Amino acid sequence: MLGIDAFLVQHGIHDTMDDMLFNLIGSIVVAFWGTVYLNTLSYKIAELFEERFGINKQ
Repeated sequence: MLGIDAFLVQHGIHDTMDDMLFNLIGSIVVAFWGTVYLNTLSYKIAELFEERFGINKQ
């Protein structure tokens, strides 16, 4: 109607499988980075609480 191509078009099962593969790879990368980042952050927060409130590790 407007003379432009639709941009949300499925071009076949291979296109869908490629999208799912890249989504899987991206989710693995983000999960790994998030685990490393949040693990480090949680230790820093724990140290801050220990210093501020005098909590000792047992």
